[in-house]
Amino acid sequence: MEAPCLTFLLLAIYVNTSLAASPSKKRYVRPDTFVVETCFVATREYENYYTDYVHAVAYFGLARTSSVCTDMKVAIVHDIPNSYAAVVTLAHEVAHLLGATHDGQVPLQRPNKPPGSKKCPPTDGYLMGNGDLGANKYMLSSCSMAQIRARYK
Repeated sequence: MEAPCLTFLLLAIYVNTSLAASPSKKRYVRPDTFVVETCFVATREYENYYTDYVHAVAYFGLARTSSVCTDMKVAIVHDIPNSYAAVVTLAHEVAHLLGATHDGQVPLQRPNKPPGSKKCPPTDGYLMGNGDLGANKYMLSSCSMAQIRARYK
């Protein structure tokens, strides 16, 4: 399979200054979705779950893996205003939505048996790696590309 050309349509951006002001607070509350009480609470829970992952202090993101074709196709990315520091985080979360796990991770337990990314060390500096991203930070590793291809063939 050749490298596909992907096009995205951004439908909306919500900027919330408080949970009470959130227009989507009730819109996305469903029994089968991950509900984020506040971004900071979610970050603490996320960091506690992935104890071996080096987390950014200034920005973060959350997305459900392989959910782009489901009702749960939502990514949450936090950014410092006017810094655009979360651009890489947004790309990372979109890769999760498309089916990529973190480099070095075992396969997800899914019916279609997607490949894992154990063969791609997380320290190689690719987008789905952890910690310090290197010269490849804007690129997907071969493992991430294989996972996305396997999800949509």
